[in-house]
Amino acid sequence: MSYNRFPFIYQNKNHTCNDCKDEEKGKILKRLMVTPTFLKDINNTHLKMVWHNASLDLREAKRIFFVGYSLPLSDYEFRYMLLRALSSSKNKKKQKIMVILFPPDGLSPNGKPYGDSLLWEREKTMERYENLLNGYNLEFRCMDARDFMKDIEIIW
Repeated sequence: MSYNRFPFIYQNKNHTCNDCKDEEKGKILKRLMVTPTFLKDINNTHLKMVWHNASLDLREAKRIFFVGYSLPLSDYEFRYMLLRALSSSKNKKKQKIMVILFPPDGLSPNGKPYGDSLLWEREKTMERYENLLNGYNLEFRCMDARDFMKDIEIIW
């Protein structure tokens, strides 16, 4: 894998905070990755703010897209935050949740069918979404994420 494809993740540059109080301006920021596992610490002040803002945005959203996210059972903090945000939404009846999953329907680019394991995992992912978001306006599209991003009609 070429790391040049993901420069926003693997940059070695130091970034400084421009929004902190005067005494902390210029402080070098540290990277933080939150993985979908049972063992994670989300008690970081900045991370709490990110999760709070995400919850507010989900509450107000008319359309929510999940692209390539398998909604693992181990990511219970996110699942809880999502349900809490959706259940307290004023747009509950109008919200549309679209899940973009791989593999696409049909044949792979090399003309062969996708493997059973990929199709099985896609079905299990659909079940997790259906079980969690039962009663919400949920739609699945089985397609490549690049094709989804090119299709402006789906997004808007």
